[in-house]
Amino acid sequence: MFNISACSTTRKVPQQDALYISDKGIKVVPKGTKLPSSVKSSLEAITNISPNGSTLLLPFRLPVGLWFYNTTSSESKGIGGWINRHWASPPVLLSAVNPENKVGFMENKLVDLGYFHAQAEYQLFPSSQGKKVRVGYTVRPGRRYYVKDLKYPEPTNYLDSLLFHEQGKGKLQAGDPLVTDALLQERERLSKILHDHGFVDFRKELIQFVADNAGQQVDLELSLSNETADSLLIAYDIETIKVYLDTARQTPYLIDSTSAVGLVFYYHEPYIKWETLSKGMALLPGKKYSITDEKNTFNYLSALGIFRSVYIHYQNNLSDSTVDVSIELTPLDNIRLSYEVDVVTKSNNFTGPGLSVVLGHRNAFGGAEKLDLKLDVNFEWMLGNNVTNQIGSGSYGLGLNIDYRKPGLLLPFHIKLPRDHFAYSDINAGVNLLNRLQYYRMISWHSEFGYHWRVSKSQSFEFRPLDISYTKLIETTPEFDSLLLENPLIRRSFDEQFIFGLSFTSTINHLWRNKNQFYWENTIETAGNLLGLISSIAGDKTENSNLRAQIFKNPYAQFVKLSTDVRYYFHLGEEQRLVSRMFVGLGIPYGNSRVMPYLKQFFAGGSSSVRAFRARSLGPGTYNNLSEDNIYYEQTGDIKIEANVEYRFPLSAYFAGAFFLDAGNIWLRNADPSRPGGQFRWNSFLDEMAIGTGAGFRVDVDFFVLRLDFGYALKEPYRSAGDRWIFGANNYDPSYFLHLAIGYPF
Repeated sequence: MFNISACSTTRKVPQQDALYISDKGIKVVPKGTKLPSSVKSSLEAITNISPNGSTLLLPFRLPVGLWFYNTTSSESKGIGGWINRHWASPPVLLSAVNPENKVGFMENKLVDLGYFHAQAEYQLFPSSQGKKVRVGYTVRPGRRYYVKDLKYPEPTNYLDSLLFHEQGKGKLQAGDPLVTDALLQERERLSKILHDHGFVDFRKELIQFVADNAGQQVDLELSLSNETADSLLIAYDIETIKVYLDTARQTPYLIDSTSAVGLVFYYHEPYIKWETLSKGMALLPGKKYSITDEKNTFNYLSALGIFRSVYIHYQNNLSDSTVDVSIELTPLDNIRLSYEVDVVTKSNNFTGPGLSVVLGHRNAFGGAEKLDLKLDVNFEWMLGNNVTNQIGSGSYGLGLNIDYRKPGLLLPFHIKLPRDHFAYSDINAGVNLLNRLQYYRMISWHSEFGYHWRVSKSQSFEFRPLDISYTKLIETTPEFDSLLLENPLIRRSFDEQFIFGLSFTSTINHLWRNKNQFYWENTIETAGNLLGLISSIAGDKTENSNLRAQIFKNPYAQFVKLSTDVRYYFHLGEEQRLVSRMFVGLGIPYGNSRVMPYLKQFFAGGSSSVRAFRARSLGPGTYNNLSEDNIYYEQTGDIKIEANVEYRFPLSAYFAGAFFLDAGNIWLRNADPSRPGGQFRWNSFLDEMAIGTGAGFRVDVDFFVLRLDFGYALKEPYRSAGDRWIFGANNYDPSYFLHLAIGYPF
């Protein structure tokens, strides 16, 4: 058992110590001295120690973890011991804060920032009983020193010429403060340039900056250490490159040379076409050895996806200033059978999260081509107070897809990409069946051809010049048929039609970072432009009853669709994250289409959207979809705005929890008489945003995440303007739903 109410926060503070409760900031003297904001931020980063109970979520301290620490024991059995092990936080003590060390760090930091005569001190402000303490800091920065001039050595050899050519190109310039980090960055930059011009053994520590100061102005002269060995100043050329395939096997190697003199392949049996390996290798015989070329070669070989490991090393030949390069490649098994989790977060993918079984070949034709056959099973299930028929609130989908990927760009002409870029071409086709229970069954076929290329670790592009799909309702229920009769625009979105389109996607992905992560995806998609042009030239008179131009006796769609998806993952420490997401989408039908095709429209509500509401039930706008007659069909729109914030925290090794806040809705660009209140208006859309909150439980075993989220509505846009919030509303029966899903929502 444990008792929070009787707890003192200083109960377990040692006798000769004190509980640190805050710092009183940094005082700069003499009075009137101004420090640049960047300097002050650097000092605050040193003194900023969070006391017990500090959190970004609350404007005040609430030391719950300290209370648990003082009232429970990790050795106890039952709930008290579990709470101590998972939620308790030991006191932040003055001895751990160690303000004396902080003062030393502050003085060193000021010296690094150009304040060579800086001084710092601290003061303690204890409580009346002396068991709690605040800390205040005072700094006397003194004068700051600046760079007057930066000189590089006159060129007398190849190395000096490289350095002299870089004069004035770095971030360190005359007139800048004399900052240690700037000198280190300049030394790092120059060292990298030398490494890329054959000086593979050169060390950055050999670069020195000699200072000559007059007052606050300092002349800097770059020089090399007098203790530099001659062997470190050699620029090496690549003599030979030997590529070893499958070094683990003990059988004798077969040898094959290429048209490139000095490039030799050693292998046990044919595995991959040599031209596939060599065309992406930045390291080549006869070139100066370059660390950047080594990195690009490694990245290219790794990106092929057929090697378990890539190891590059070299041997110096001092006698003739050359290096022999060895590349050791360990292949993966060609055939793979895998189970994948589809984490669907794009608003226009109506099938929801699910599982995929993939049977694939990593090197189908000897050129690192990937050939995958994938079976998709998608499902969606939820429980809530606004679902009159639980079966009708679920859905499942089946899909069979074949995908072929080939390194490089399949084009009728040659494009030479930079060495640090990696590209592949993609062809896929498939068929998908969607069964919206007690609603309809829809089948769709699709075929796509596109290019993907990565320009850096964080940025990639995708261009699909050909994206063809065809949809058809194969079975509907009487209830659904009656709904379509009452809503002609929705009925038209379900018409059989071809979609001939293209799309372009730009992605910035910093999810590989260890700390705060960022993700941003932008997509533009168009359809029907080429067909519309052909139809116009051919003078198509559109003899069908809907007056729509046709191809293969079926109308085709014309539209433009734009979307942006931004996410930020803020790490709070101890595997806790605060994740935010913003999605905005716009669809514009034109020409041969009055409405967007059903597959291309936006939806709101569900397990990866506003979780307090049934999937695809929100909107458009303030349109009310709660009547018994309408409970089965989902709402679609041309515009979508959605924002989410989720706090994720661990419960144990494989279990985690979450609290979330979701907001969003969809709207129509043009008024629809059958859905009053659905049109987007700038002066009212914020008030028409649905808002929900809730909590979630996750089973996370690294490769698989099972998620259970309970969402509760705070604001329902389809109610009257003064009654939308749960607070103070009359006869309020808010929506709530329980969602079972696979994978994180974003």
